[in-house]
Amino acid sequence: MKLTKINTIGGVSIYRDDLGAISFKSGYTINADGSPHAYAPDASGLTALDYLANAGCPGNWWGIACDSSGTPYVQSPWHAAPGFYVSTTALCNSKYPDHHPSRYVDSERYCFAVLPGGTSYAQLGDVGLAYNQATGDNMYFAVGDVGPSDQIGEGSMLLGRCLGLNPSPKTGGTSKRIISYVILPNSDPGYSDWEIKCKTAIKLVDEWGGLTKLKELASQM
Repeated sequence: MKLTKINTIGGVSIYRDDLGAISFKSGYTINADGSPHAYAPDASGLTALDYLANAGCPGNWWGIACDSSGTPYVQSPWHAAPGFYVSTTALCNSKYPDHHPSRYVDSERYCFAVLPGGTSYAQLGDVGLAYNQATGDNMYFAVGDVGPSDQIGEGSMLLGRCLGLNPSPKTGGTSKRIISYVILPNSDPGYSDWEIKCKTAIKLVDEWGGLTKLKELASQM
C-alpha cells in the first residue's frame, strides 16, 4: 500500500493511500466536549471535567450552546447534569433542540476524533480506526467535532480510554506521536447512535484492511 503525503498540520504529516483513506500519526489530546459534565459556571461550585477557558469566554463561546443573545444555556434539573453548561460538538443529533445536552455526542460515551477546521479530508460522521503502537490498544471511531485549523490528534474521552490513555481532559492524553489513525472519507456521514456507528465502522474499516493494514501503514508514517 502506497502512502502519498498531502499536507502537514501542526508538524504532523497527513497521508492518503491508494484507496483514498486518510492516515496520520500524532499525539492525543483529550476533548471533553459533548459530555454533560464538560463545563460549569465558575461560581457554581461544580467540578467540571475541563477548564472553562477551553470552551471560550463571554462573547466568544465556541464549546458551549448559547441563546440568541450569547448567554450560555445551563442544564435544568431534568437533564443529565443540572447546573452544568450544555457542551456542544459539531456532530449532533438533530432530534433534539440546540439547548438540550442530548443533541451532542458525549465525549464520555462516544468514540470520536476531532479534525482541524478548514480541512476537507472527511465529513462529520465518517468512520475510522485508531491504534496505540506503544500499548497495542485500538478502537473504532467517528469524526465528531472540529478543532483549530493548526492542530490534529484530538479525540473524545472514551476513545482515549479505549486507546489505553489517561482520559482526563486536564491531565490525560499523550504528547508522544504513538497514535496512528485511518479515516475513510465519505464512509458514513451524519449522526447515528454509537452502537450503530461502531458497527458500521467495524464493517467498513475491516473491508479496507483493518488493524493489520493500519499497523503496516504506521511503520511508514
